[in-house]
Amino acid sequence: MISPGIKLSLNSLHKLTANLPLIEIKKQKKIVGKDTISAMNSGVFFGYIFMVNGIIKQIINEQKKSFKIVLTGGYADLFKKHIKPKALVNKNITLIGLAEIAKLNKRLFNE
Repeated sequence: MISPGIKLSLNSLHKLTANLPLIEIKKQKKIVGKDTISAMNSGVFFGYIFMVNGIIKQIINEQKKSFKIVLTGGYADLFKKHIKPKALVNKNITLIGLAEIAKLNKRLFNE
């Protein structure tokens, strides 16, 4: 599946609306914002939590098994405590994957 990322969502809210500012997402305690900034933060923060948790739940239901959940990227720590089941954070997973591919290619082509 493909869905828009947090930065794309924030940029779209800013660029494609008349007066919404570009914000940096922050953790929210309450779902209902009291002003424009807190409402935008709440929408993005809780929206992504609900989306990710819903996707995880649906995948587990469809596949009939559990998975290790790994959060990556710059916002992983912000969301870690809110993702169910418990999630791990690995901000270097892309680099680790590329290193594994390089090792595999080295073995394949140097034999």
